[in-house]
Amino acid sequence: GLRITFPELTADRRTVLVKLSKQKLDELQAGARVELNQKKHSPLDFALWKSESEGKFWKSPWGWGRPGWHIECSALAYRYLGAQIDIHAGGADLMFPHHENEIAQTEGRTKKTFATFWLHNAFVQINKEKMSKSLGNFFTLKDLFKKADPMVIRFLMLNHYYRAPIDFSLDDLEGLQRAYERLCTLFANTTSSKKSPEELMQSSIVQEIVSDLCDDLNSVAALGVIFKNNKLLQTNAAERADVKQFLQEILGLTLEPLKEKQVPITAEIQKLIDEREFARAAKDWKRADELRARLMQLGVIVQDKKS
Repeated sequence: GLRITFPELTADRRTVLVKLSKQKLDELQAGARVELNQKKHSPLDFALWKSESEGKFWKSPWGWGRPGWHIECSALAYRYLGAQIDIHAGGADLMFPHHENEIAQTEGRTKKTFATFWLHNAFVQINKEKMSKSLGNFFTLKDLFKKADPMVIRFLMLNHYYRAPIDFSLDDLEGLQRAYERLCTLFANTTSSKKSPEELMQSSIVQEIVSDLCDDLNSVAALGVIFKNNKLLQTNAAERADVKQFLQEILGLTLEPLKEKQVPITAEIQKLIDEREFARAAKDWKRADELRARLMQLGVIVQDKKS
């Protein structure tokens, strides 16, 4: 395969290979010798071009083949985002060797810092196992949106520190939905400010939220600021308008009331409703309350109104 070396790089400069995973170059070399690939000039080499038999994939100056996994990402980033990017994100399992190799090949070409910030998120877990297609223990967003509003899913993720694993449970969504609904209620009758970023930062609460977000994207603490200042926000319309603008424009929360789920009236539900009406007519309030509780378990809220 194609191999490129950068002899002009000093030993200090070569530490770029391990600056994300914090592994020492000597240790990597020792570990690589365990399964030494005889085609490599160095145990630390990685493929830029994967050779294939004639007629497969693309013809190149190096024969038939295809781009290596790492070079695909560098090439796409360079083509669409430029030689340098502000933020590069990905799962913690991509830190080494994938992102290390991206840095090596991109900076080897451009001689510039590839990414300013690296954000590596921990895994989403189901029953303490990593969620993955191979294990078949995954939900698609399409599936989740049938069970919860997209804003609740976003609120769930913001209530979790991105570097820590999250053990996902549908049961957790119920509590988070109630918390999000309280947030929507707080800002329900407030018109969002239309201020510039500089003007918005004059709000003491917005300043505190931004401070937490600048602390390695601590969205959990940032949301905590809002609940901590709940009384102030209830009484101070100007602060409430500023915070609402920030939550909508920066965190992407619409803060609109959630749509109520429509529960189809099945034969079982209708029977319980009828039984309750008979109990009320007979002034059997205990039985009526029991039937009301049963209906609530099925997602039906009964409202009694005077005729």
